[in-house]
Amino acid sequence: MPMSHRVLAVLAALSLTACPEHAPAWYGLTDEASATTGDLDGGGSSPPMSATQGPDVADSTDSDPTPTTGDWTTGAVSATTTGDSTGAPVNDPPTVALALSPEIIEAAGVVKLSIEVSPDVVELDVVYRGEIVATLPPADFPYHFEVTSPAKCDGSEGLSVVARDAEGLVGDDAKMLACSLPASGSEAQKVKLPGKTQSLVNSVAVLGDGFVAAGVMDGQIVVWRVGPDLQVLPGWPRVLADWTAIPGLAVLDSTAVGVTVDAEQNIIVAGNTVKAGVKSYYVVKLNAAGSRLGDEAQGMPEEEAAGVAVTAEGVIVVAGAVRTAAQPPAYDWRVWGHAKLGQAPWVDTLPLGPGEQLDLFNDRSEHARAVVALPGGEILVVGEREYRKLNVQESYVRASWQRYSAVGARVGDLWTSDANDVSQWHDAATAVVVISEEEFVVSGWGRAKLSQSPQVWSRRFQQGKAQDFRLEPGSAAEARGIGHDREGNLVVATTLTAAGQLDAWAFAFRGWALPSVWSQPPYGDPQGWDGYTTIVCTDWGYCLAGGFLTVGDELTGFLRLHNP
Repeated sequence: MPMSHRVLAVLAALSLTACPEHAPAWYGLTDEASATTGDLDGGGSSPPMSATQGPDVADSTDSDPTPTTGDWTTGAVSATTTGDSTGAPVNDPPTVALALSPEIIEAAGVVKLSIEVSPDVVELDVVYRGEIVATLPPADFPYHFEVTSPAKCDGSEGLSVVARDAEGLVGDDAKMLACSLPASGSEAQKVKLPGKTQSLVNSVAVLGDGFVAAGVMDGQIVVWRVGPDLQVLPGWPRVLADWTAIPGLAVLDSTAVGVTVDAEQNIIVAGNTVKAGVKSYYVVKLNAAGSRLGDEAQGMPEEEAAGVAVTAEGVIVVAGAVRTAAQPPAYDWRVWGHAKLGQAPWVDTLPLGPGEQLDLFNDRSEHARAVVALPGGEILVVGEREYRKLNVQESYVRASWQRYSAVGARVGDLWTSDANDVSQWHDAATAVVVISEEEFVVSGWGRAKLSQSPQVWSRRFQQGKAQDFRLEPGSAAEARGIGHDREGNLVVATTLTAAGQLDAWAFAFRGWALPSVWSQPPYGDPQGWDGYTTIVCTDWGYCLAGGFLTVGDELTGFLRLHNP
């Protein structure tokens, strides 16, 4: 019998009352709470929760009517006081009864701890694996215990509560929680997104309880909306010709390079159109149904987009480069900020940093590769530039980043990699993920010489200062996207070169000097080319990677969801 069937059989035997809060609703694991005396929350059921928000810890079940035998919300039960042989009153230890909902969990989510306590209880410790994970008054129950991966709970695990009264006397109760979660990094879902001739996914974002992906299909900018099962929603995909009002634009070759979602759940798409071999960046805002909202924006010829972000206030920022010379090709780092599409944006081009030789003929290149909005309203742009020290003839490609205000003012100094003081080292920043207002992680590639194979590297920054560094040796790969999950793991999507072909590779790590938490091999035809170009993680750590694979001679976009 499969594990899941055995678990369900145990569930039936125990006649458990499951709570819908234990797993993302989009994984089809929602149970309806039984309105029996076994429903410790007072009965009723909750609507499915969003995968991006996780369970609602302030759900309506916490305020259900008081049962006639005890109160699982306030924790009140009748208490007794006994006397000794002289008749003097004796303070009895407090009492507590614990209940878990659910008692069996098969996907990342919440287990609700409800209690029934004697009136003298003033606080309780929640204990897991011998450690106190929370100390709370009775009024703060039910307590929501998060199961985020097999690393947090695997097999049968004990959860207990220790109740204390004002005199320090204690009582306790314990229950067993059965966890049967998929292996971290394993495949949860996958889907191919073919076009008539070809397709490719370049960027993904979380939207509602599903996702949105953007790239190219049959030569046009394309946007797909998919549900939690990665199935394409009705009415999608949508291509440039479906929404553009710019004459002649729909007949041009075009590709989306970035997609993000604003505070109103609108879809922001950035890409490039090509006319006579010359690129121009393009930006549009779509509603959740795929219809255009307001004006579109198109850059000047030779202005190329590489990524897009949107601030909480709705400022759309495009990062990329402007071509400054054809032969040999040269580029300048360029950032455009649109307070409103259709109006002139603010524009910034990076200056030289301190201690650099002047670039009199503008023959050294810089590229912005990725952009992200910070919680405080600023913008962070990462990329690389050709760097040449004073009195040194050789240039080096070096990773760089710059912060901006929402109105385009540079915030702080330009950061340029010191290459970890490795002679002849080259590196580039290609992806970034924000941990907090003052902490982010950049990933990219590095190599001792430009003629050598690259290696994936990641570096943590806190308050603008470089901290931990990690290099993934032994593989020729470039980071194409980075995300982070609820446990603090960093998840990197890459395209590696092996045996003369391209292969997709994703891995996760937590400790900067420790082995990977998980590592997933290429997806697709072992003999075909495939690669990851992007990744995004939900609040519960389900990480969606997108990219391309080859089916015969056909290039096909695909999405693959990894378990937390």
